[in-house]
Order: sequence, then structure tokens, then C-alpha cells
Amino acid sequence: MFVKILTVFVLIFGVVSFASAHSGGTDDSDCQNYQKTGGYHCY
Repeated sequence: MFVKILTVFVLIFGVVSFASAHSGGTDDSDCQNYQKTGGYHCY
């Protein structure tokens, strides 16, 4: 029972952390242009 609960917790935490890892705003190349600093970063 403990293993099942732990597995569900890890899966939920993994999905939530992956979904909140980046706020979006990427272009077609999966890159982001930082307008304030003039930088350009690809993931």
C-alpha cells in the first residue's frame, strides 16, 4: 500500500514540476527571446 501511495505522489509531483518548469513564450525553434536583456535562449 505504501509503495502505491509513494508511486502516485512521485508521479503527481513529477507532472506538476514539469508543467511549471517553464512559463512558455517559446518560438517554433523552442527558443525564447529576452526583450529586456536582448538575450536568446534555446531549450
